[in-house]
Amino acid sequence: MKKKGTWMRASAGALSAAMVLGSVTVAPAVKAENVEEKAGYEVNYALNSKVTASNQELANQWGPEKAVDGIVNRDAEKPEQSRWSTAQSTTQEARTLTLDLGAVKTFSQFVIEWERTNITNFKISVSDTEDGTYKDVYVKEDGQAPAEPTPRPELPNAVPEDVQQVVKNFRPIADEASGMLRTYLKKARLSLAGDNRLMIVMPDALGADFVGREDRRKELESLIENRIGKKVEVEVRHVEEGRRFEDTFVDIEKKINMEIIVED
Repeated sequence: MKKKGTWMRASAGALSAAMVLGSVTVAPAVKAENVEEKAGYEVNYALNSKVTASNQELANQWGPEKAVDGIVNRDAEKPEQSRWSTAQSTTQEARTLTLDLGAVKTFSQFVIEWERTNITNFKISVSDTEDGTYKDVYVKEDGQAPAEPTPRPELPNAVPEDVQQVVKNFRPIADEASGMLRTYLKKARLSLAGDNRLMIVMPDALGADFVGREDRRKELESLIENRIGKKVEVEVRHVEEGRRFEDTFVDIEKKINMEIIVED
């Protein structure tokens, strides 16, 4: 469901609230000219947006700006955790986090990373004007705590050298692909399959079906072999609807420059 709004509020009614607003994902217009609104391109409108809160647990820690800084580190030591946290309440008074998106945006999903699971009731509301009436677009009032957070995938200790070479050269490789394959590969993300094979991850099932067709997959493998001098098999997957790439896959392109152990 697509929603529009300039101001957005997340209100939680519980003993306390602790959250990170992971993303507000764009639902692009059909004739969009702005790169942020092209089909298949996800934008976190919440990231570093202007934000205020009705309550804060500590004056100099866990303020509302921590909910939109893009950092999710619930496993870090408590003082180092980046999240918005509110003081406990015995009256169940709602705690409200308000985001100013700067202009009217069209979006189709919210992602909230809860630090704790005692938030049994909350709602998300939007408004087109700062002083206007807020309209509820999502209400959770079933009294059930959120599901336990799913552990995030981690980069394995060993990454094959040939996969590293592909990652370092993938963008030039994609530019050499033919026609629509080149267009689709520009949207691809890179990860590892369970057997340390290179995984091409597309943003949706349509892209995965296109790139994963045998003749196109063979073309990509041939381009890889021509570039790095080694044959590398690829597996094509896609991000499940309603989820983010980082929820399921390791982003090798961002992490390949980290200190890693190379397999012989």
